[in-house]
Amino acid sequence: ITNANSLIGGTNDRIGSGGIRILNNGNGLLLSPLFNSNRGAVTFLDFANNHLFGSAPGDFVDVISATNSLVGGTANDNIGSGGIIALSSGNYVVLSPDFDTLSGISNVGAVTFGVGVTGVAGIVSNANSLTGSQLNDRVGEFTPGTFDNVFLLSNGHALIRSQAWNSSAGAVTFLDQFTGRFGGASGVLAGDLGVGNSLIGGTPSDDLGMHDSAGTIGGWRVGRMVSAHACSTLAGEREALADLSRTRRLT
Repeated sequence: ITNANSLIGGTNDRIGSGGIRILNNGNGLLLSPLFNSNRGAVTFLDFANNHLFGSAPGDFVDVISATNSLVGGTANDNIGSGGIIALSSGNYVVLSPDFDTLSGISNVGAVTFGVGVTGVAGIVSNANSLTGSQLNDRVGEFTPGTFDNVFLLSNGHALIRSQAWNSSAGAVTFLDQFTGRFGGASGVLAGDLGVGNSLIGGTPSDDLGMHDSAGTIGGWRVGRMVSAHACSTLAGEREALADLSRTRRLT
């Protein structure tokens, strides 16, 4: 086995050990969580044309790298460890709550949007993903339990919960399944999570997004403001951007 006849990695990379995730348009993602000292790699597979990201049609042969895969930049980034969300549009989302910034801030987390016909490749950063900016923001992670960290609305768009963000103030981010913009039509394609692209808690331990309730038209109830007993309702057809310290509260 070589890169002349296979898709390979280096010593102990265990390429493909995470399996293959099939997208809703029939293409796939090859998951290699142990790649390069657990940096992790998610490799787009175009099954219609038999090629990887950025390569000419042909066989799936190459060496896994940032040229053909979405990879972490530091050891134990574990890209894709939070899950892969296949959207009804055929596009997808890669969740990486263990992602560290290249400047050394640990576990800020990252959410990366990929187009289901071309994929996405490169080293994860706030230039190609929605990321946290502080220690243990763990963007894209929700505390294990009853609910998932991504809630798919009835119209196919998504709400991404990041309960640990900013000392557990919490955040909920609207993602357009077609454009990949975080925060709706006027949102961003990448950057640091904040009030400009997400609904956020105003103080530590607001735990925004702890509970949810799906409505028949894609409505979603978010929040647990412990001291204020606040809640806010988001309609899936509209983006919602506000700091809960300045938005409507029901007490």
